[in-house]
Amino acid sequence: MLVFIIPVYNESENIPILLSKIKKLMDDKSFRYKIIAINDGSTDNSLFILKEHSQHIPMEICNHTTNLGPGKAFLTGFTTALEIASDDDVIVTLEADNTSDLAILPELISKLNNGNDVVLASCYASGGKVLNTLFYRRFISWAANLLIKNLFSIKQIHTFSSFYRVYQTKALKATFNYFGDSTIEQKGFSCMTELLLKFKVLGLKIAEVPMCLKSDIRQGKSKMKIFKTTIEYFCLFLKFLVNRRKYIKKTL
Repeated sequence: MLVFIIPVYNESENIPILLSKIKKLMDDKSFRYKIIAINDGSTDNSLFILKEHSQHIPMEICNHTTNLGPGKAFLTGFTTALEIASDDDVIVTLEADNTSDLAILPELISKLNNGNDVVLASCYASGGKVLNTLFYRRFISWAANLLIKNLFSIKQIHTFSSFYRVYQTKALKATFNYFGDSTIEQKGFSCMTELLLKFKVLGLKIAEVPMCLKSDIRQGKSKMKIFKTTIEYFCLFLKFLVNRRKYIKKTL
């Protein structure tokens, strides 16, 4: 079974399209699946739309009455998913804004089944592309990824912040068993980079599949605020560098 985790914050224009795409792909491939949608304090019609679609597709809705950010949304989603997923199931995280290319999902799963613990959709890997995105956003993203690669010696990975990933359930369980309540501490978009760094601490095998990121597919603006996210990354790097020796000692 595939278990999808989708954080949703004011995505009323995007979420119906995404849910329809998921249903079509799952039906075409005859995959068993369940969607865990986390409504993260949306002030538009997102929650209503999710409830409507839950009558026709297998979906569980987790509702945050106020906006807590991607970190808390994913923490809720992973906790819920791990309660229902078996070790043979695959957990998938996605953006709610349609920028995750579902066409590469079978390739992501295939690579996961070939001995990897986590597989990322990467627009910066060889063969990947970024289209219709403002230059300054592309530059900041590229620079941040380059910094992480060199600062933490993760040479084989090119994209760290993307939500679009597939995970072995047992790998996520091992991560949550080890780090407990501190598995995801970052509140904002840096939470996904935090999770990757903790995967690296545990020696999990991480791979990538190239993806073409088309920002013009998204209805509305990106929810990521550049300045706020930059500060979050700085805090994450500082925290991880300070605690890295402690993490390494624990794993030896």
